[in-house]
Amino acid sequence: MLLLQMFYDGVLVTETECSERCVDFLKETMFNYNNGEITLAALGNDNLPPSEAGSNGIYEAFEQRLIDFLTTPATASGYESGAIDQTDASQPAAIEAFINSPEFQKNIRMRDIEKNKIGSGSYGTVYRLHDDFVVKIPVNERGIKVDVNSQEHRNCHPERVSKYLNMANGDKNFSRSAIMNINGKDVTV
Repeated sequence: MLLLQMFYDGVLVTETECSERCVDFLKETMFNYNNGEITLAALGNDNLPPSEAGSNGIYEAFEQRLIDFLTTPATASGYESGAIDQTDASQPAAIEAFINSPEFQKNIRMRDIEKNKIGSGSYGTVYRLHDDFVVKIPVNERGIKVDVNSQEHRNCHPERVSKYLNMANGDKNFSRSAIMNINGKDVTV
């Protein structure tokens, strides 16, 4: 369970416990990820009551998504409390075996994997490791370390990226966030 807090003008108005699934639904449907702005108000209904805001279709669309969400059992999607990120302990996934392997656990030197570079962008650089796996290291195309915990780059945090890669591929074992030792420092990848 997560603690959901609502503030108005910097003052705590209310708080409640909420499942991670419900918080994700609220984030998807009601809030702008980048600034926390309420999107139902930001999309042009100017904080009108639902009866008046309904004329532009925004409220009805949200209401239908809410009904669909509430009538779909959490287990039907395979995603409740991060279930998409969990593995079946009876049969370790190949990615899990690789993360626990000596090759992944050893100190990796950037100069050794540089030849396996796939590409880079503003959120990090991707390298092929082993034959079947890739890793995104948070160093951008200019060689600057990306602070994935900063407000500006929080959308590229490895745990968030892994979660959405797993969801997009419909495979809880497609991606993992893990800690690697790169040039003698622990780095979340």
